[in-house]
Amino acid sequence: MGLMLLAAGPGSTILVKTKGRQAREALDALVQLVENGFDEDTEADDQGVS
Repeated sequence: MGLMLLAAGPGSTILVKTKGRQAREALDALVQLVENGFDEDTEADDQGVS
């Protein structure tokens, strides 16, 4: 939730630090989510919105 409230606009640079047993996997998942635009296009397509 905190990431969604960050309000970092397009082109913003953020620094994310991870720590823990599954830190690498969590960071990889976050990077993929950001690169995919938080799957916003997919949700719109699923709802019949273009």
